[in-house]
Amino acid sequence: PRAINNMEAPIPHSGCPMLMMLYEKVGRSNKVMLTGEGADEIFGGYSRYGNWKRLKKYGLIASCVPSYAWRYLDRYEGIKRYTNRDSAFWSSVYHQYLEIEKKFPEMKSDGSERLNISNDIRDFRHRMLLVDQKVYLESLLFRQDKMSMASSVEARVPFAHLPLYKEINKIPNSIRIPGNETKPLLKRVAEKYLDYENVNRRKVGLTLPIDK
Repeated sequence: PRAINNMEAPIPHSGCPMLMMLYEKVGRSNKVMLTGEGADEIFGGYSRYGNWKRLKKYGLIASCVPSYAWRYLDRYEGIKRYTNRDSAFWSSVYHQYLEIEKKFPEMKSDGSERLNISNDIRDFRHRMLLVDQKVYLESLLFRQDKMSMASSVEARVPFAHLPLYKEINKIPNSIRIPGNETKPLLKRVAEKYLDYENVNRRKVGLTLPIDK
């Protein structure tokens, strides 16, 4: 309830309460904090960037399966979610929207707000980066701003810098997000200044332990 109140809106990310608690702890001793928001969206920090070839294949398969056949393919629910949807875009949506649409048909979304920003973009990885930079990142920055200011902490985001984005977006995807690894370019640079174990440690999100 406190996280919802601080957001002043319905929570779009389950990590909001955890982020709120983190800033509350930080705020006891510090009032300004540097964060890494924006790095994943420019350097390919999500698992879907490492699996982009598989996601592209899933989208192609889903577009070829007749609607009546899905009832016999329960084990392929992960592919079914891309039926009539661009997997480059919808891979960034983590919730089970097919189940939500069954229970709340009036909430069905066709993703038109995502499609409208990239109708002329043909490259699969370009579309992935575009929707993260123009749609997903906005929600992350909004969340961070609300959660940090609730504890009077100023959170600064050096990666979310337009001149930096313009330069990094010029780098070929074959170098920036070749697949099988997340943020390879940023890691190679970071290894010059930080320990290997710190740079390559497993990604840990601020997820809520709902199962407990």
